Amino acid sequence: MIKRKDDIKAQFKTNSVPTEADFADMIDSGINQIDDGLKKSPGDPLAIVTGGDTQEVFSFYKSFDAKKPAWNTNLNPAGASPGLNFYTQNGNSRLFISEDTGNIGIGNAAVKKVPGMIGPFLQIGSDAEGASSGQLILSKHVPNGGTRSFKMGLDDNCDFTLGDFGNSGDLKYTPALTIGWSKQEVTIPKSLFIKGKAVAEQGINLKDAGAIRLIAEGDDDTANGIADLGLYSTIKDRWIRIATNQGPIKFFNNKQDEVEYGVFPSLLIDKSRNVGVGTDDILNAGTGPVLQIGSDVRGDSIGELILSRGHTGSRSFKMGLDADFNFSIGDFGTSVVSPRVYSPGLLINYNSRNVTIPNKLNVGSGLSLTGDGKIVFRASADNSISLVGCFDLGLYSTIEKHNMRFAVNQAAIAFFNNKSGETIGEGKTSLVIDASGNVGIGNGTSFEVIKSGTDPVLQIGNDNDGDNSGQLILTKHKTDGATRSFKVGLDENFAFSIGDYGNSEGTRIYTPALTIDWNKRNVNVPQSLIVKGKVSGGNGINLKNNGGIRFVAATEDDAVSGHTDLGLYSTIKERWIRIAARQAPIAFFNTKEDEAEYGGATMSMIIDVNRNVGIGTNEVYKKSSTDVGPILQIGNDNKTVSSGQLLLSKYNGSLSRTYGMMVNDGYHFSIGDCGYNGQSSRTYNAAIVIASNSNDVTIEKSLIVKGTFPTASDIRIKKDIVSCDGSASLNILKSLNIADYRHIDPLNFGDKLVKGLIAQQVETIFPEAVVTRKDFVPGILSAPISVIEEDGVVSFSMAQPHLLSDGDVVKIHTQAGEKEKMITLVDDSSFSVQGMADEYQNDVVIYGKQVDDFKSIEYNRIFLLNLSATQQLAKENEELKNQLSDVVSRLDRYLAGLKS
Repeated sequence: MIKRKDDIKAQFKTNSVPTEADFADMIDSGINQIDDGLKKSPGDPLAIVTGGDTQEVFSFYKSFDAKKPAWNTNLNPAGASPGLNFYTQNGNSRLFISEDTGNIGIGNAAVKKVPGMIGPFLQIGSDAEGASSGQLILSKHVPNGGTRSFKMGLDDNCDFTLGDFGNSGDLKYTPALTIGWSKQEVTIPKSLFIKGKAVAEQGINLKDAGAIRLIAEGDDDTANGIADLGLYSTIKDRWIRIATNQGPIKFFNNKQDEVEYGVFPSLLIDKSRNVGVGTDDILNAGTGPVLQIGSDVRGDSIGELILSRGHTGSRSFKMGLDADFNFSIGDFGTSVVSPRVYSPGLLINYNSRNVTIPNKLNVGSGLSLTGDGKIVFRASADNSISLVGCFDLGLYSTIEKHNMRFAVNQAAIAFFNNKSGETIGEGKTSLVIDASGNVGIGNGTSFEVIKSGTDPVLQIGNDNDGDNSGQLILTKHKTDGATRSFKVGLDENFAFSIGDYGNSEGTRIYTPALTIDWNKRNVNVPQSLIVKGKVSGGNGINLKNNGGIRFVAATEDDAVSGHTDLGLYSTIKERWIRIAARQAPIAFFNTKEDEAEYGGATMSMIIDVNRNVGIGTNEVYKKSSTDVGPILQIGNDNKTVSSGQLLLSKYNGSLSRTYGMMVNDGYHFSIGDCGYNGQSSRTYNAAIVIASNSNDVTIEKSLIVKGTFPTASDIRIKKDIVSCDGSASLNILKSLNIADYRHIDPLNFGDKLVKGLIAQQVETIFPEAVVTRKDFVPGILSAPISVIEEDGVVSFSMAQPHLLSDGDVVKIHTQAGEKEKMITLVDDSSFSVQGMADEYQNDVVIYGKQVDDFKSIEYNRIFLLNLSATQQLAKENEELKNQLSDVVSRLDRYLAGLKS
């Protein structure tokens, strides 16, 4: 029988005679390696042979009097794969480690195998019926006594949750994130705060109607000046805030802090699509949308709109309100002349609404005035105009034999049948209209119309020229072939008469319809006299009751078949204007072939009947037949000389800046900085480039994003899923060489020391992370020593050999921006491109040539490689910890044995 050590020792005391039973008790009380399945050899760990189907190993009793052990271990638990299993007396597994995979189960021996996952992994709880709910609690205790716990697990709805679990004094669970098991929807009950920068090299991609939503804590937060909601830029003078709660989008040019903006915005876009520049309160001028520049509630605000154009030359125009609140439009000079001088070309008085044109107004095919509109010509002073030689005020026609001059201040409107210049000349007048509204036709050399009181006079002919007899003939030809003429004049008896003058089909016979005897002044009207409408003259053209000057083409297709003598014209060089009727567009030209036909000239700007606007194009391009517009198109893609550019400029009294967007010589869309007024030379520096062939977006500098940019990673959009080999990832990561370097191009990349990877070295080790594409390398990066143009070919000479080949494409930095040109090789230090010399004036830098094997690194792959390698290190670390724990346990037992 089994006995205690003291009882056995008593049987073997000195002078005792142990019996066979005593020896049997001693043997039964000991351990036999074969019978008991235990083995302990020197230098080897204790070996235990299991028994039974479940291969039971240990049973732990609180006392030998207990009927069942408190804990058991086995190596082949029922319903599970082989592995080390710790379970309680009721058979519930508490910890299981799989023999095959290393998977760990807490509260569950039947660890689930997840398709596509190689493992090892940790499973807490079980999804079997009536089983437990797995929970993971992470706790921290800091030296000052503070405690906190977080918990993740599945709730009663089997949804995954993560949240605060309070502290040891108050364990209360508050979910912070929930993922629904059915739709995989993520719910964040409170705010999601992202602190620090988020830099996205590949952009922010939102799919399936995804959006970044900005929510104020209360309905009136944004209305009460709380501006901590939206997108911010902390770059000086580039602050941006986008607010929600029906509030407007606001842009500011200064920044006090990121919570209270405290200043009026530079630009505001409200929920009705109204836009305000330099105002925080857009006036309601109708149903909108409205563009308002400046504010009428602030003393320092003056709204101004500046339109600029630059190519071989440059010019700017400005419109706005002056210090007296009068509206004006005028020339604002050019960037090559400093300081700029504003010269108004048109002014509108805010009180009287009179329009003043200080200089010439050139009109081509007519002028239309409606309502109470009128044209008033005023000299700068009463004595600034005389009858002869002053031609800087009025209307002119420069057509041969049709010279016209319209002057004020007692000068007459005069039409001549010859022209000796833009002055009146010595020719006889065909028609004169004097300052009193009197009209004379065929007055000879006289500019005087016979006065007959205060009323306006029409005089045809004169009574001081013997062979002159004034006649007025009115003729009509109908489309059915019928013709008729009427004549008004003085007969051989000096009697005034009006009557029918026949037609062109036979001998004309004059039949008076009204006669006034000069002596008795009797009026004879043989037939009826019908007068329709009213004729008014004097101080301008005054039309009321929907009256107007209407331009009508002779036929319906006149205006669309090249007849351009209908509308308004300007004959000033490079300021030609034509407004045509009959569905033709409003067109502005910078060249002029004649006053009737614009020919093949390219329009400076057009506005068609669909409200589409084109600048530098004859036709606005529509994306599809369903487009309803309106569209603004700058430049066109069927003219080799066209390159659409949009420049946006700002000047606040002390600082100025211009940004531009364009399609460059490489046919890539770009947005970038164009410098500021006062620079010795402006240089275009692209910030964003969109490639024409691939739509790849390049951010030339850093992209700073405050917030997050989720990437689609749902398992349902993936296939061929294989877990990464952590050991292989670790080996690759160890082989990568982290280098310190500086960029060759300091303008675009800076001159600071940079830490990073070299793409060519990475490609030999981890080729999946390297992308090869076309791009330019700064292989030259120097200014030419000479630029010579001849017959449309520009030649560059370099101080050093350029190492280029015939047909290479090079990038050239100019004041107007970057140009991509195919070269023709001249010699080792010279090459030429197609173009003009004025494209390459001042501060030209030859950047380098385009290569087909430009290397870039996808750092996201490097990040994930590092993550895989880190997991491998964690795994190896855990194994080492387990081995160390085993060694420590064995050492403890050894030391305990020594003590006993």
